[in-house]
Amino acid sequence: MFLCNEFNKEYNINWKDTFLQENALYVLKKIQSKNIFQSILSAQEFKQLNRYIKHYKIKSFFDYVIGLDNNKAEGKLESGKKLISLLKIQPQKILLIGDTNYDYYISKKLNVDCVLFYSGHQSKKRLKATGCKVISRLEDVLNFL
Repeated sequence: MFLCNEFNKEYNINWKDTFLQENALYVLKKIQSKNIFQSILSAQEFKQLNRYIKHYKIKSFFDYVIGLDNNKAEGKLESGKKLISLLKIQPQKILLIGDTNYDYYISKKLNVDCVLFYSGHQSKKRLKATGCKVISRLEDVLNFL
């Protein structure tokens, strides 16, 4: 059995016990009030991702929601290229907000700026080792707009 299958099985059982990050709604509303496009580029399977977005009632904040067609996190770079073409915005004007060093890798491949949010997925030390800007409070994203 693939580790991703085991992880997804457990996550699907317990996901309703999770919450949005502290100040997530505040940040989403603040960005929306500035008329800045917001989209989701996720390594999560598309149907699952939409189920979570609906559950947390945050769909209205996003212009595009891009997930994957698999549960193995394969294809995020290709999905990112698709998102950029849909946005019709120069990559230099895009800020990718991620929480893993893989998100930083994707940002470099897409030629977009990146801020990494330390949320516990990876150690702050590993995130900082990328050379990317790292924040510990979600509302600090607003300083990069």
